[in-house]
Amino acid sequence: MMIDQFRRWGAVLLLVTLAGCTQDKPSATPGSAPAASSAAAPSSPDAPSPVGPSGPTPPSPSAAPGSSDPAGSGFNGLQLVRTGGIAGITETITVKADGTWEKDTSKGAKDSGKLDIGDLGKLTGLASDPRIKTESDRKETTGRCNDTYIYLLIVNYQMVRYDTCPSAGTPPPLTKEIVGLVQSATT
Repeated sequence: MMIDQFRRWGAVLLLVTLAGCTQDKPSATPGSAPAASSAAAPSSPDAPSPVGPSGPTPPSPSAAPGSSDPAGSGFNGLQLVRTGGIAGITETITVKADGTWEKDTSKGAKDSGKLDIGDLGKLTGLASDPRIKTESDRKETTGRCNDTYIYLLIVNYQMVRYDTCPSAGTPPPLTKEIVGLVQSATT
């Protein structure tokens, strides 16, 4: 049942990422920051948001002139969702192109910060690696383990999912490296 629920969330996240992205209206002054937009909150605390369990807006998959991709690297942020474990948690980490990040959990805990320049540079390089497409296209295998984690990474129009259950096989190496970096840099 947990896997079916995770797949539904993954499908929703992918659809919102691909179809629900909006761009802010250009400002009247060249070079000024675009106006902030906000998403509607769910109607009740138990109602799932259209993006994911914790409701953050997924990163836009491509950078536009004057957007938040200051280095022009093609990296415009990512979203990492971890679910499962003995406590049955769902944790969502959203990292923007400028290195700012937000973490939300299904238990209501929130945290935020900014990656240091070294971690942001490494993350930008890893997220731009063409192997992410190969890992996204691979056939998923799922294991039958209790209390393990399932990871879903969305970056540059690619969604990679893997299960930490040993019977699910070897996790995709680039995705696992990105997950490790994001988790260590946002603690």
